[in-house]
Amino acid sequence: MHMKDRNLILILLTVTLLYLTVSCRTSDEGRKLWLENTAELSFTYKHRPLMEYDTDLWQKGFSNNEFWITKDDLSDFFHVRLDRTPAVGNKVTGQLDYQFRNEGIHRLKNLHFETVKIDENGRIWLYCNHKEIGLVIGPME
Repeated sequence: MHMKDRNLILILLTVTLLYLTVSCRTSDEGRKLWLENTAELSFTYKHRPLMEYDTDLWQKGFSNNEFWITKDDLSDFFHVRLDRTPAVGNKVTGQLDYQFRNEGIHRLKNLHFETVKIDENGRIWLYCNHKEIGLVIGPME
């Protein structure tokens, strides 16, 4: 192996490690900011709020381990199905269907959510690190 090849490999490895380090830190920082700044029922994707619940514009519902919020005119919604009832510190697996701003219906399967927090009102904070999705749902009772 030539010296140029070794240098190129070292540069590529360094860049890859830096990218991974920054990506993880960004995700952790985004999760922390989301948790600190989200109090109401909501859907956040990649640190961008796509929906914040307003009783005048949205309807909500639940059944077993499913929760949904739909805009009154049915144009925007999200619906999450979980494999079990969330408890703080537990991970739950779910499927998320959503549509916002007439961008078409999206379906994400096998999302692994961490149950970050459950407040005294029964609202549940779920966060998927892999997709950077934060949901505040509930209560589910």
